[in-house]
Amino acid sequence: MHAWKPGIKVGPQNYQENLGRSHAKYCEVWYRVDREGEYTDMFSYLQEHGIHAGLHFWAMLQDKIAPNLAYPDEKIWKPSLELMQKNLEIAAKHHHAYVNIHVGNAALEKMDLDRHKSMPIEHTVVDYHLAERTAEKNILTLQTYAKKLGVLLIIETVPPYDPEGWDSDQNPNARLHAHATHALSNVFVEHLGKDLGIAINNDISHTAAELITNDREQLWQYLYARTVALAPYTKLIHANTMAEPFNGTDSHDGILDSDFAHNVFPSKLQFEKLLSVFQSRDDVWIVNEPQRDHVENYNALVAFHQS
Repeated sequence: MHAWKPGIKVGPQNYQENLGRSHAKYCEVWYRVDREGEYTDMFSYLQEHGIHAGLHFWAMLQDKIAPNLAYPDEKIWKPSLELMQKNLEIAAKHHHAYVNIHVGNAALEKMDLDRHKSMPIEHTVVDYHLAERTAEKNILTLQTYAKKLGVLLIIETVPPYDPEGWDSDQNPNARLHAHATHALSNVFVEHLGKDLGIAINNDISHTAAELITNDREQLWQYLYARTVALAPYTKLIHANTMAEPFNGTDSHDGILDSDFAHNVFPSKLQFEKLLSVFQSRDDVWIVNEPQRDHVENYNALVAFHQS
C-alpha cells in the first residue's frame, strides 16, 4: 500500500454524488472565489462528514480576464493577488489544507468559467524573464500570507497550449485549434520549490505537455525525469492522462482500463511507475481530474493506492 492520500475532485453541483458514492476522505474543490455563497452547503457537508479538502483557485478579473500573478501590469497582478489572498482566507476559515493556483503566464487570456472556454488576448506577450520575476515576487507575498494563516500554498504546472473549449469530450476537435498560453515552465516551478520553499502541484499531463513530440518513449523519459526532479517539493499530484495529439494541450483523460486501452499517455505501467516515486510520501495528495466518471476514476486511483 502507498502512503500518499487519494482524493476526488468536486464542485457545488456534484459533491454529494461524488463524495456519497466514493466515500472519499480527501477531495479537491473546484473553487470560484467570486461565488463564495455557492459553497456554504458543501463546506458544511465536508465538516459534518470529516472530509479533508483543498481548494483549487478559480476566478475572473474585470472583462473576464484570467487572473495572472506573472503579468507585469499592476492592473492585472494586483487584483489577481487580492483574489488569491481572499481564497487563502476562506481556506483558513474553513480549516482546508491548501489552496492550489496556476503559476502564471507571460501573456493575457480571456476566460469564461461558465462556458469552460479561454482565448488569447492579442499583442499582450511580455518578456518571459520579466514575467518570472513578477510571478516570483507575488508568489512570495502569497506564501508569507499563507503561512500566517496556516494554509499550504501550492503552485501548479500548466500546459503551453490551451484549446478554446476545455471540454474535449463535447468538442473533440478543439485541441487541434489551440493557442499558446505563454505559461511559465515547470523548470521555473521547480525553482520555486528548490530555491524558495514553495510547494508544487505536478499536474502530470500539464508537465508532459511541455514537450511536444510524437515519440512516446522520449515523452515518457521527459515526464519521468521531470517528476523525479519536482518530487522533493511536490505536495499535490493531478493524476490525469492525455490522448493524442501530443501538441502541448491537455485532454483530461482518466485512469480507467478503458482509458489505457485507448492508448492514452502515460500507459498504465508508466502511470504506476510515476506513482511509485511517491510511494512512501504521506505528505502528498493525489487527485485525478477526468472530464467524466469521477467516482470510477477515484476507485481506480484507490486500487493503485492499495497495490
